[in-house]
Amino acid sequence: MCSSDLWNRGVPAGGGDRGDPPTDGDGSGQCWLTDNVAGNSDVDGGHTTLISPVLDASAPNAILQYDRWYSNNNGASPNADVFVVRISDDAGATWVVLEEVGPSGPEAGGGWYTVQFNMASITGIDPTDQMRLSFDASDLGDGAVVEAGIEAISITSIDCEECVGDLDGNGVVDIEDILLVIAGFGDEYTVDDILVVLAAFGSSC
Repeated sequence: MCSSDLWNRGVPAGGGDRGDPPTDGDGSGQCWLTDNVAGNSDVDGGHTTLISPVLDASAPNAILQYDRWYSNNNGASPNADVFVVRISDDAGATWVVLEEVGPSGPEAGGGWYTVQFNMASITGIDPTDQMRLSFDASDLGDGAVVEAGIEAISITSIDCEECVGDLDGNGVVDIEDILLVIAGFGDEYTVDDILVVLAAFGSSC
């Protein structure tokens, strides 16, 4: 644990000084922040972890998104620590690293960043209805000023509905689709494909 370590949800109180965000990132007015008070109030002497509630990513094509703030480029030992985001598919029984921010680079010097992950592409987990995230900020060196923030966590799913017979993607099965399937007959398309387009002729998606 840290001497100054708790994550707090509220209106940013640091005024943009010493690595604090001056405002939240998405305009909601509030966010999760490390030791959200004005003045000398950063992560000190260890690490602090914010863990999300259980999230559902079981729908097809699930996309994880969140906004994060991380600053470690002030103090006696700047750019020495990292901000680690982990993900679990079993409600926190096991974890894998999703991303590390820092110890240097533009995203370790403050600023709100929106990041996205295709859940099916994350190595080491399966998208389930038992997902959790953990956000770990630390000051393990010689006194860096470390500040972190998180907000706008969401998991959404895109339903890609197939439009049968609409070969040109204009949302309607029309004469252009018939011409396309005829032009591609014997190469891209078969008699069955022609029959599908004719059966769907006039429909919209």
